[in-house]
Amino acid sequence: GVVFSPRGDLLLRFGFGPEIKLMKTINGGHAATLRTTDGGIRFADWSRDGRLVVAASDDMRIFVYDVEKALAGSKEGLLRANINVGEEPVAYCLVCPNGSTVLSCDDDGQLETWCIKTERLIHRYSTGHSSVMASFASDSRFIISCADFECGVAILDAETSEVVDLATFDQLTESRNKTGYAIAPCGKWVAVYILEQTWGPNLAIYNVDEHTCRSIKVCDGAVLDVEFSTDGNEFVASGRDNMIHVLDTRSLDSVATLVGHTCDVLFCRVSGDRAYAVSGDSDGDVFVWTVQSSEPMLRLQAHTAPVVSCDMNVDGRRAFTLDAEGNAYLWYLDMHGLFDVMLQNSHQLSCCQAAMDGRRMVVGYDDGSLRLWAVGMYISQAWL
Repeated sequence: GVVFSPRGDLLLRFGFGPEIKLMKTINGGHAATLRTTDGGIRFADWSRDGRLVVAASDDMRIFVYDVEKALAGSKEGLLRANINVGEEPVAYCLVCPNGSTVLSCDDDGQLETWCIKTERLIHRYSTGHSSVMASFASDSRFIISCADFECGVAILDAETSEVVDLATFDQLTESRNKTGYAIAPCGKWVAVYILEQTWGPNLAIYNVDEHTCRSIKVCDGAVLDVEFSTDGNEFVASGRDNMIHVLDTRSLDSVATLVGHTCDVLFCRVSGDRAYAVSGDSDGDVFVWTVQSSEPMLRLQAHTAPVVSCDMNVDGRRAFTLDAEGNAYLWYLDMHGLFDVMLQNSHQLSCCQAAMDGRRMVVGYDDGSLRLWAVGMYISQAWL
């Protein structure tokens, strides 16, 4: 996995054994290495403010790291928590916005909260379903749980574990067992969408604060991915109609339709100011868009497999893409260059600079050596 920090200045990389790499997006160089276990890291992410990194390992543990200590090279206070979760490995986990607790979900869909200070279990939640996705609501008092194998969202009181609301989305009548979810980073909205082609509505937006729901048919083909903007005011939906639909979250009015892909659009993300978007399709093509004009700005060609994940940092200067074969690239959109995130020895890098024509990149290493990389082969002629 590869994840931008909330500020966009760091990149978190995991998936190669027990280590988590923090990399500088300005030059792809190594910033810090986090390692506490011999077990493989199966999930890692940032806290909302970027001050903590939370990770889950194969040996049934959750680790919480202090990012400031890691960047300073300090071992004292670096590991904020080392939590033994029991016999079932954790599928994903996240830090509460106030930084005091961790919400975890194991492979069976069981939600639990843990105290970071004491490393002890706080609550085990009974949702009535197996949870496939969860997050904290905007005020951290409630937990959002999305059901696997069925169409439903439960709102739980974080302190009492009581089920406050249970939405079943009766408007989505077709293929309800093929459901996808997206939770806004602000915790105010949940998107529920059907992953197969339907004749009726295929997407619903649930308001967490008001416990209300509205549904629409967002596209003619099946919806494959939905992502919210950082503030949750807009969301993008992509699918098998080869288009990306940008909509206002509250009114469900269309903001823009991005047309340019020639096959299924598997993933799309927008920048923090919603000015730009990056998307990837099943052929491996990546497009960078200006949302206001609905026009493709760049076409990035490096992948030979379907793009399964992509993201853009808050200022739109960096983007990363990840394909089905595990290849990940960090794109320098302002310099017309790229950096191979997974294959490079990133712990040895100290700096890099793209040539003026965008066809070469000079990379400097900690041992004093320089290497000249040809990057033009990865970039379309339209970009050059």
